[in-house]
Amino acid sequence: MAERSLVLGLDIGTSTIKAGLFTLDGRQVALATDEYLVIPEGSLRVEVDPEIFWKGACRVVRWVLAQVPNAPMHIVSLSVSSHGETLILLRSDGRPARAAIFTTDARAEAEALEIAASFEQDWLLKHTGQPELLGLWPACKIAWLRRHEPDTFADIAHFLLPGDYVICRLSGAVSAETSVWGSSMMVDLCTRDWLEPVLELVGVRRHKLPELVPSGTLVGRVTAEAAAETGLPSGTPVVVGAMDQVCAAIAAGNVRPGIVTASTGSVLALLATTERPIFDPITRISCYTHAVPGTYCVIPWNPTGGLVLKWFKDRFGEAEQERARATDQSPYDLLCRAAAAVPPGCEGLVMLPHLQGVLFPETDLAARGAFFGFSLSHSRAHFTRAILEAVAFMLRA
Repeated sequence: MAERSLVLGLDIGTSTIKAGLFTLDGRQVALATDEYLVIPEGSLRVEVDPEIFWKGACRVVRWVLAQVPNAPMHIVSLSVSSHGETLILLRSDGRPARAAIFTTDARAEAEALEIAASFEQDWLLKHTGQPELLGLWPACKIAWLRRHEPDTFADIAHFLLPGDYVICRLSGAVSAETSVWGSSMMVDLCTRDWLEPVLELVGVRRHKLPELVPSGTLVGRVTAEAAAETGLPSGTPVVVGAMDQVCAAIAAGNVRPGIVTASTGSVLALLATTERPIFDPITRISCYTHAVPGTYCVIPWNPTGGLVLKWFKDRFGEAEQERARATDQSPYDLLCRAAAAVPPGCEGLVMLPHLQGVLFPETDLAARGAFFGFSLSHSRAHFTRAILEAVAFMLRA
């Protein structure tokens, strides 16, 4: 292998952290994953220790480097993609001020209503690209913190998202890319800068937010401390990526107008690249910046796609998990193999996959999932297949 012939990609997903090594022409050489999310029982509030993102990133980097002989010496640079909406709060010493408020946590609905009442809906849509103001969005979570935890709020030096946090731990840089902050309600879609009227309303000063830079920007280099934890060479260039859905679209070749791609990870999303921002109050589809310079994208999405299968595996797949550990297999593969023997339609068993609300084609965060039509004849494999079919039909809708 030629010297300096690999790039490292890190993805901080909604439930899984991934690291991949690729040749300079895009061929995957190695991949490592770590499922970090434990879905809490009995609460719609979801908080996580920010350290899980960093420790998970360190694990997958070490695992992927171990798959390729002398991999560290061949790495040209690394980049980070991330899910949005999970709010991480740091003190001035870099330590978390509290647990991160996770992407699916919608506690801030009252604050969302108050922010929405402070601006014309058309103004919000044309500045942020977001047709709905929801408690999921970081601006609303920040307003909730300001109201309910004023002492903590006063102690916050930086508001970050997971990818920003990992970049900060890798290099010390406090930088971000606009697409991953697109649903924050705090970024102007057209100027690709912070939206001052919203910042003022929620009480955030610009210096407490990361510097917004284009995707592909070199923001720093791996520090000696990060090198010791990850196994990467000190001084490795760190480059800002983009929102995970945007990066997935690029990987599928969706880099120009007229292309639509689908992605089913923890969430389910479609992405269509456009040459200009699209603000449609009728279809109410969210618009974001694209990582490709000068382009935008519309993304209809729902918060529980593959996350439904993870929930089912975590709650009811103990046997598959135990067998998977014993045989070095994936518990998801074991569940899906059994489901493959069930006929299409699951013999009348149907599922609604909205375990944490629905965002498209209509927005209703109070929507909930359901299994119906089951009888004494249905097995666990039927329920697994019903989940798979539900997510597939959600995409078709």
